[in-house]
Amino acid sequence: MKIVAKKLKFNNDVKLTQIMDVVKFKYGIGISLAIAWKSKMIAKAIMDGDAIRQYSYLEAHGEELKHVCEGINYKIILERPIGLLLPRFGSFYMCLEGSKLAFKHACKPMISLDGRHLKCKFGEQLLIVVGRDPNDQYLHIAFVAVEDEAKDSWKWFLELLINDIGDIEANIHQ
Repeated sequence: MKIVAKKLKFNNDVKLTQIMDVVKFKYGIGISLAIAWKSKMIAKAIMDGDAIRQYSYLEAHGEELKHVCEGINYKIILERPIGLLLPRFGSFYMCLEGSKLAFKHACKPMISLDGRHLKCKFGEQLLIVVGRDPNDQYLHIAFVAVEDEAKDSWKWFLELLINDIGDIEANIHQ
């Protein structure tokens, strides 16, 4: 099982024949296609369960960060389906105090926006906002993980960002 889990960790499209070959090479025994398939399904369930378990820690992780890093702002949205189902991840926003202060006091009054697909079973998007410091180096100001890169996601993200960094024009004229 551990062999299959290791292979799946780096390549989700592992073929059953590859699993059979690895077991034969490592342990000197042959396994059937059915055993290889069952091993792959169990390993996937273990890995997916681990990811689901990690999402359940987001709220506790954010609260711990608030205790450790003064001034951090995070927001997590969990969707609560009807019935006895566990809460489902919706979106997560984070902006660190150091990033806010650096942007307000040292960066050019301009931001860049970007989004990237996260390569995982759940297929979220990572949206980020960066600024440029006086040496033209990038400074990550805030990020958000959302289900999809849509207007509503960007609007929610930018509203939270504006609440965090305030009016940049007012900061410039002080």
